[in-house]
Amino acid sequence: MEPFTLRQDPTAIALCRALFPAGKRLPAADTDALLSRMDAQLANQTGLQRSLKAGLLWLDNRHRLVRGRAFHRARPTQQQRFLDKLATTPVSGKLLRLLALPFKAAYVLDEQVEQATGCRQPVQLPAQVETFRWQQQITAARDCDEDMTLEADVVILGSGAGGAAAAYELACRGLAVVIIEEGQYYDRSHFTGKLTEVIPKLYRSWGATVATGNAIIPVPVGCNVGGTTTINSGTCMRTPPSVLQRWREQGLGAFTEQAMAPWFEGVERMLSVQQATTETVGPIGDLIDRGAAANGFLQRQPLMRNAQGCDGQGLCQFGCPTDAKQSTNVSYIPRALERGAFLFSGFRAERLQRQGNRITGVIARGQNADGRPITLSLTCQQTIVAMGSLFTPLFLRQQGVRNPHLGRHLTLHPAGVVNALFPDRDLANSRSIPQGYGVSDWEEQGLMFEGGTIPLAGHSLLNPLVGQDWVRFTEDYPHTAYFGFMIRDTSEGRVRRGPRRGLPLIRYHMNRQDFALFKRGIHALACWYLDAGAEQVLIPGLNRIVRIHNRTELERFLRSPLKPKDFLISAYHPLGTARIAASPRDGVCDSRHRVFGYPGLSVMDGASVPTSLGANPQVTIMAMASRAANMMARELLNDTDSTHTPPQGEYA
Repeated sequence: MEPFTLRQDPTAIALCRALFPAGKRLPAADTDALLSRMDAQLANQTGLQRSLKAGLLWLDNRHRLVRGRAFHRARPTQQQRFLDKLATTPVSGKLLRLLALPFKAAYVLDEQVEQATGCRQPVQLPAQVETFRWQQQITAARDCDEDMTLEADVVILGSGAGGAAAAYELACRGLAVVIIEEGQYYDRSHFTGKLTEVIPKLYRSWGATVATGNAIIPVPVGCNVGGTTTINSGTCMRTPPSVLQRWREQGLGAFTEQAMAPWFEGVERMLSVQQATTETVGPIGDLIDRGAAANGFLQRQPLMRNAQGCDGQGLCQFGCPTDAKQSTNVSYIPRALERGAFLFSGFRAERLQRQGNRITGVIARGQNADGRPITLSLTCQQTIVAMGSLFTPLFLRQQGVRNPHLGRHLTLHPAGVVNALFPDRDLANSRSIPQGYGVSDWEEQGLMFEGGTIPLAGHSLLNPLVGQDWVRFTEDYPHTAYFGFMIRDTSEGRVRRGPRRGLPLIRYHMNRQDFALFKRGIHALACWYLDAGAEQVLIPGLNRIVRIHNRTELERFLRSPLKPKDFLISAYHPLGTARIAASPRDGVCDSRHRVFGYPGLSVMDGASVPTSLGANPQVTIMAMASRAANMMARELLNDTDSTHTPPQGEYA
């Protein structure tokens, strides 16, 4: 029996032609070349092959049910009309989008399509990347020949914002620190800007972590040395004073502005935090500035970022190709390794070793280049879990930690986006940073406006359109403005074990208060665009794109019966699933991040943040972890000097 190939499947050929007709600038799809590329990519993915084959069979039968013949036997105009109608149906529309997604991806990720839509030139990779002595402190599982047994003062599970900052603080005090990271270490030579290459390297489960409830909310997280800091937009904000006050009201009295200031300052020095430049922000900054000013907003400014020397390539979420963005893989981790820490990459923590409830070590496992399992056994005085808000609670629960708050109180900072079409302006979307401008007048009310430009692939794949409408929408990418907002949510979700290790079950229901705030953000952004001269405002949703031409249409739309699922919502800041609290009645860890009832075990990552922030959280997480690690170091070293402040050295 011959293997299934898309290139020879008549339904795949017909679907490809119907999805990608010729536009004004984009050519009709070269079906033979496109399907050949897809066949090559699917060669070893039998599961996806079977899914596509089943989807194509469904499309043929769905058309036969309505029109009396298979889809591939209909005339091209009939096929296009059928897809247009099918895309608007609630169930079949979703199935069609799933089926069309790999075809759309293959089309839009072609270099000719990228050039036709004004995208940047391909990333120029360095011919040779510098090597440093600290890289000798990294051991990859793939390079190991035998099992290892080691001793350390502190073992840290995770190398993101919390784990890396803690490692640096502890190593600065002369302690023996070992960092365990499930992902691999990559340098800038790996950050090619090609999404099909970098997403599987840097993202957990290809970025498919999703919260479900009364909306479907993608929550992408990283899995690499650097964690999610490698793939975030680089925005740096301190914890708002009102949030610190709320923590103190909850019994966390040590979190005063004065007490936290030196920790914030230490983080900002390490990350070289400074305001984004006008050149890297791009034209979107001017549009938003004019529109917000016309509506009476005063606090308009470029955002603070950790990317000194940024050249504006706009690839922050896919690994910075110049190392300008100071994610932890180029800031905290190298500085910790310079001070004697060790990093083991490609190892997954499997089990905590214990004596009673006291944690005494960690068993981690990886796989070498020959596919042989490698076991890393560590004994230590302290273990820090820093796997992130989605995975820290699952790991702790798997290890027998019992606390009713574990995995609960998940906040997300749900983010909305509004687009607008400016046909006569090149907005340089692929040649400017994705998040460089902000408007903060409503910050105290829980609404923060920030840039949210996405690459061409996101623009073209995250919409329900098909056929001619999709081609036209893709061609409009250079003229489509992207800006968004996030809310300081009062809603709370929960994380449970999912169908497989890398895909947790995330449940989150946006409450009425938060949804009202969300709609207020939509209204404000739409008004800004209209007053900045937009031809039309686009409000994207999972099932449709609403087009607004004036305020009357906007008011009518927002008065209609709407639900969270009617909007395109995403989230990038999961927090609170192992939160610190004054007592075990209210949280999982104490104010020093020690897990209640389990000596030798701490949590230092987004999971330990006690409430939603309403601000991008990496500075908060790093400052909290640095503070907690400093107290841990003093305890281990019997140092009673309570006046110690963050290191003031060269990289502090």
